[in-house]
Amino acid sequence: MLPWDDDLDISITDDYLEKLLKNKWKIWLLGYRTRIRYFKETIGDYKVGDVRIIKIQTRKWLFFRDKGILDIFILKKEGEEYTYVIGEKPQVQKAQPLKFHEKSTLISFEGKEYSAPENYEDYLQHVYGDWQTPVKDWDFRWGGNCEVKIVK
Repeated sequence: MLPWDDDLDISITDDYLEKLLKNKWKIWLLGYRTRIRYFKETIGDYKVGDVRIIKIQTRKWLFFRDKGILDIFILKKEGEEYTYVIGEKPQVQKAQPLKFHEKSTLISFEGKEYSAPENYEDYLQHVYGDWQTPVKDWDFRWGGNCEVKIVK
């Protein structure tokens, strides 16, 4: 965990999106709030109304958001890659090879097991570059070794 960051970023392929959305109420019952961001315009294979990111936040009182704890990026298969769009002004599309999402393994973190790409160190290198050396002012749009293109 990075001491200057207040949330975790994960990604899921769009194959799991419907299942996640159907279970949104369970997240609410656990005491969290979900916020879904949609595409407001067509960008490549992404259509208006497609889910771009799901944010999980703690709740203050009953309905109000408090702190962000988890950002779930939705990956869409395009040819031999999975792509996703991040940021605002500019929005950029990043791409990851399919190989990172074909096979998974379980990794342990704080006593629980989580699914991760089988070659998670290569995946982290691709997404973040030198992921073992935390950089406080790392720019999520341009950092790492992902193919990046400005889409808006």
